[in-house]
Amino acid sequence: MKNSVIDSKARNTTVKYAYSFKRFVVWSEKYTEIKSVLPADEIYVSLYLQYLMQSAKHYSTIEAACYAIKWAHSLAGFEDPCASDIVKCIVEASKRKLNRPIQKKEPMNANIMLSLFKKFGGTNSSLKNLRLLAMCFLAYSGFLRYSELCQIRAKNITFGNDHIDIYIESSKTDCYRKGKNVLIAKLDQAHCPVKILSDYLDKAKIDRSSDDFVFRALSYCKSTNNCKLRKKNIQLSYTRTREIVKGALSELGLNARIFGTHSFRAGGCSAASNSGVSDRLLKIHGRWKSDIAKDSYISDNLKKRLLVSKSLGL
Repeated sequence: MKNSVIDSKARNTTVKYAYSFKRFVVWSEKYTEIKSVLPADEIYVSLYLQYLMQSAKHYSTIEAACYAIKWAHSLAGFEDPCASDIVKCIVEASKRKLNRPIQKKEPMNANIMLSLFKKFGGTNSSLKNLRLLAMCFLAYSGFLRYSELCQIRAKNITFGNDHIDIYIESSKTDCYRKGKNVLIAKLDQAHCPVKILSDYLDKAKIDRSSDDFVFRALSYCKSTNNCKLRKKNIQLSYTRTREIVKGALSELGLNARIFGTHSFRAGGCSAASNSGVSDRLLKIHGRWKSDIAKDSYISDNLKKRLLVSKSLGL
């Protein structure tokens, strides 16, 4: 029953809460006055949050600690000390004192995507370059998060006459693992995402009906002077994916520091929005639950922003 109760939250959330609560426990052990952390006294919780405020760079650290303590007390069946007015005041104070603008990564755009294809694409593209292009163009056209992109297995992809259907087994907003389907249309262009993916699968010799992860690490073969996919069926790590993307952008002469793996999701969504795609379709394609979440990804172009002041009847 213990595992079932813990599994009521997403695994990443549970890991985050457990880590934050352990930090509270370690801090409490320094003081003999604190006799118990479960249940914890609201005064000691307040002092701990005040302690965090002295070194934290953003109020999210204090919020995370508060949620973790609340979570632990909920699991143990104790009253939540974070519900007290004094704790709430400290959390609110942290928002005022430690609030700072979030430095979001720049969204990708069509020009950069075409530059990537021009640099790394072509009829004789290596497996290494095709893997890069397949990751970038799928993430851009499918509004894919890293966690969605790198969990794609060959059997999850269905090739149709004019599109592909990618089944996403689980995602950040799919708490109950119902699965979502992402449709990407074929284009009559050399840089068609569907064609790039198909070429990559053929080059990598991936069985399209297999359980293999599509994006895996490569190993270099000296005898053939080529790369091949490693046989071990482990998805490409986030760190390695980011290194590959940033390395490619640097080769284009761009400042790779202002881009991240989420830049493709934000860029694809922004491009579709600026082209007039409806909000409903954007939410479906990007698997967003709310307009607020979706809108945080969209960067309106100058033409759309000027449309507001041009529509005032003056």
